[in-house]
Amino acid sequence: MTVWNFNNKIRYVIKRARSLFDHVIVLDTGSSDGSVETLLDLERQGLIEFYRYVKERGAGRDSNFLMEKADAHRPEWIVKLDHDEYYEDALYDQLDRIRNLPGSIGVVTSRRVTLWKDTNKYRVDGRYRLFRENTMFRWHEGLRYPQSAVHHMERIPEPLLSTKHFKTKARLVHLSQSDENRMKLQIERLREFDRDWSHHFSPEKVKLRRFIERKRKGITG
Repeated sequence: MTVWNFNNKIRYVIKRARSLFDHVIVLDTGSSDGSVETLLDLERQGLIEFYRYVKERGAGRDSNFLMEKADAHRPEWIVKLDHDEYYEDALYDQLDRIRNLPGSIGVVTSRRVTLWKDTNKYRVDGRYRLFRENTMFRWHEGLRYPQSAVHHMERIPEPLLSTKHFKTKARLVHLSQSDENRMKLQIERLREFDRDWSHHFSPEKVKLRRFIERKRKGITG
């Protein structure tokens, strides 16, 4: 996971990840909003393996740095999350199946829901309606990203793109548009990559649906 200025929710996101996954590796890419202090506290609690730097950002380099750290653990699968995402708790019920998928399946894909201006509703119009993310992939030694990658959302290493995909029932929840200040910050950052998506954030018509998280079996509320 890469983190940049998401202190108001990063503790929540990481604890959600640790409830599902064995090990969480975090790279802070120059936060100035208190995220580093929060991450250091999570490291002291033994919840994350934490790294940081203050040089110019580079998505390809960041992703490869994290891959090198992951290689030391020789994992079965890698989950490449951004700092504003978490899986629904219901993913827990599919983890054993994912671990035992045949070798021909190299990628796990999930539908992504984008919470809109609060945490109770998500968008179902336009590109948001059918949006899916390939966030999980089968590890093998030597997987790397192109150094020219311009965004951390380029998740799946090229050698795995042609492998079969497995679709989870659990959704990936996206938090960046859950408050207006964060939306403005994200628009500014996307413009750094010549990606002006401001029309997605202030459209004339937005269709919303109530968000109810899917829990693992036996859990209610």
